Amino acid sequence: MNNFLWAILLILSLLTLFCILRCVKGPRNTDRVLAVNMVGSIGNAIIAVLATIYKQNFLADIVIIYTMLSFVAVIVMSRIVRGVQKEQEAKND
Repeated sequence: MNNFLWAILLILSLLTLFCILRCVKGPRNTDRVLAVNMVGSIGNAIIAVLATIYKQNFLADIVIIYTMLSFVAVIVMSRIVRGVQKEQEAKND
């Protein structure tokens, strides 16, 4: 079971790398916002798996806090992206 959880961590780490690449490369701003959201979600999954491996219950509390912070960060980024889009639209008109 322990090896299976470590394999999951490896897969999640690779997925995080791909999301970071999409965040940097992504052709649109919406792709970047979604990639940042996915990094936060995968980070939560990684912490939850580590909590299971090490049998540390306090890590579940950290996952909850990190989830709230990730949610707020995505909301702020979405508002910034939307503000930039509105500014560009007004500039083009």
